[in-house]
Amino acid sequence: MLTHTHLPNSVFELELPAAYAKWLEDSSLSMNTTPANRAALAPWGYDAPGSSAGSDGGTFYESSDDDEGLPGRGAEQPEFPPVMPVLPLRDVVIFNYMIIPLFVGRDKSVQAVDAALNTNRFLFVVAQKDDQNEDPGENELYKVGMICIILRMLKMSDGRLKVLVQGVSRASMLSLDNYGPFLSARVEAMPEEDAGPLSVEQEALLRTAREESEKILTLRGFSVNDVMGVLNSVDDPGRLADLVAANLRMKVSDAQAILECMNPLQRLSLVIEQLTKEAEVASVQAKIQNTAREGMDKAQRDYFLREQL
Repeated sequence: MLTHTHLPNSVFELELPAAYAKWLEDSSLSMNTTPANRAALAPWGYDAPGSSAGSDGGTFYESSDDDEGLPGRGAEQPEFPPVMPVLPLRDVVIFNYMIIPLFVGRDKSVQAVDAALNTNRFLFVVAQKDDQNEDPGENELYKVGMICIILRMLKMSDGRLKVLVQGVSRASMLSLDNYGPFLSARVEAMPEEDAGPLSVEQEALLRTAREESEKILTLRGFSVNDVMGVLNSVDDPGRLADLVAANLRMKVSDAQAILECMNPLQRLSLVIEQLTKEAEVASVQAKIQNTAREGMDKAQRDYFLREQL
C-alpha cells in the first residue's frame, strides 16, 4: 500500500538513485536547452502543451555520438516497482527520454506526486481520453503510458506543484486502484524492441524522417543546422521516432498511437505520416502569409501614392 507525507514548501531538487543515474549515464543521453535549439523546434509546434498535470514547455534532448549504451541496445534498465502512483495528463503524451515540466493541480495528482517523492520517485504518467474529466477512472485512461522519474519539484504559492519529470520506459497498466487518496496502478514495463542491423528499408525511413523534418524547419524560416545535426546522429529508428514525436504537435490520439507502437520501423512510419501532414500545413501557411504580405505591401504603396497626390 502506497502512503504519503506532506511536501516541502520550496524547490525540492533530488539526487538520482544510483542505479538509475548509472543507467542514464550509460544511455548516452544529454539535454540541450539552448534558446537556439528551443527556437528551432518551434516550427514543429512544441511550444507549450498544457495539462492538468499539463506542461509549460518541453526540453529538447539529444544523443551523443556513442550509441552503444542505449536502453534496449545493451544498457540494462533499472528494476521498476510493480505498483506506482498514477499521474493522468489532459493533453500531452510523454515519450522515452523526454524531459518536461508539468503543472500538477488536482488533489489526487498532488498526492500521487507526494507519494512518489516519499518512496522511489517513479510515477506512471498516462494520458486521459477526455481532457474535461476531472476524476478519470480506469476506463477513461489509456492503457499504455510512460514510467517517469521526478527530477525536480517546486511547490507554488497557489498550492499547485511544478515537477520536472523524465520518461524512462513505456509501460502498460495492468490494473488501477481508484479507492485511495490518489490513483495507483500495477504496471509492467515494455522493453524497447531491437531494430536489428541497419537495412535499406530502415535507412530509407530514417532519411525520409530527417528530410521531412528539415522541410518543416525550412518552411518555418528557422535555421536547420543544430536540429539536423542531432537528427543525423541518430541511427536507431525507434529512438528517432521518439525524438521527433516528442517535439511535434499532434492530437493526443495520434501521439498515443505512436507511443503504443512497439515495432521501431512501424513507429517511425507513423511519425513520418505526422511529419508529412505538418509539412503540408506549413506549406499552406507559408503561402497564406506570402499572399497576406503582398496584399499589405500593395495597400501601403497605394496609400503612399494617394498621400503624394
